[in-house]
Amino acid sequence: MTAADLDAGPTNFEAMGGRQLGKTAAKGGGRTGSPYHERHALEKLLAGDDEASGAALAALRSGATYSVSDTTRPAGQHAGVFARRLRRMRLHGVEPLGLERMVQLLREHGRPVRGGLIDSADQKWTFLCYFTVDGSALVACARVQRWVEQSPL
Repeated sequence: MTAADLDAGPTNFEAMGGRQLGKTAAKGGGRTGSPYHERHALEKLLAGDDEASGAALAALRSGATYSVSDTTRPAGQHAGVFARRLRRMRLHGVEPLGLERMVQLLREHGRPVRGGLIDSADQKWTFLCYFTVDGSALVACARVQRWVEQSPL
C-alpha cells in the first residue's frame, strides 16, 4: 500500500475542490472565513476522546500542514472506499489507527461530510478527517502511515 493508493478515487482532495493551506495555515491563518479552515478551530474539533483524533491534534500542534475540502460528499461514498482500502491494507499486514472506526462512523452518520487531511511535519503520517457539512463537528478521524519510496539514484 502506497500513498498513491490512498490518493486514488473520489476522495482525492483536488478532485473534490479541496485547498492545501500549507505553511501559512500552519501559523494560524486560513484562506477563507469558514470555521474549519482556521487552525485553532480545527484543533478544537480534534479534541476528542479517541486515539486517532488525539494523534491528529498532536500533529497539528507540532506544525503539520492541513487542508479541508470546500465541497461535500455522501459519507457512504467515503465509507465504501475506505472499507475496501482497509481490507487491502490488512492483506499487507497494515493496521491503520482508527480506520475501521472511521468507516463505521461514516456509515452511521449517513449524511454528507466535508473531508480534511493533516500531514505530519515529519511526513510519516497522514490523518484523514471528516467533518459535518457546516464544519461544526468532527465525524471521524483515522491515521495512515505514508510510504515514500527511495530513489534508486
